[in-house]
Amino acid sequence: MTHPVQAESLHEAENRFSQIRHMVYRQVERDIGDAISHTIRLTGISDDAAKMADQWRYAHDRIPGWSWSREVRKFHRRPRRVEAAIWATYNNQPPRLCGLVLGRISRNRVYASIHYLAANPEQETPLSGVFAQLAVRYLELQAVALGCTMLSIAKPVESLVNFYGTLGFTHCVKKGQKIVRLERRLYPT
Repeated sequence: MTHPVQAESLHEAENRFSQIRHMVYRQVERDIGDAISHTIRLTGISDDAAKMADQWRYAHDRIPGWSWSREVRKFHRRPRRVEAAIWATYNNQPPRLCGLVLGRISRNRVYASIHYLAANPEQETPLSGVFAQLAVRYLELQAVALGCTMLSIAKPVESLVNFYGTLGFTHCVKKGQKIVRLERRLYPT
């Protein structure tokens, strides 16, 4: 007698994807650690990290238009997510939160997307000026680990479209005049 294949439970999927994220965190730490003279650490986004980011003040008291705490809670319902809090330790000080990245992996694992991305605007960190590149490196490695072929930045801030283009996100998907996402192939054809 054969048994039907049981669907993976949410808990099992969360554990499996969490292991992949942690494997990718360690790889990014090794890759970047060789390039900078400070210690970096990637972790999941804890409630405390989300609350810290919700308190960040940007130039001209601008806020990013979302609550990290709320978005992290929503994304934690999805096992297939892109999630990292990126910390740096330097000058014998406690680790400092340099930024957060949050997104998802598409159901069919074609796309690995960043939906929310922010660097700490309040303090200079060893990652100031390179945080987006580090976040994209994390996205690339997670995409490779999961077999994705496309990377995307969802709903990019219009003033950053050219910057994302320098990171390879040159294909623009629009709905009317509004940019829905920027894309790039993981493996150029």
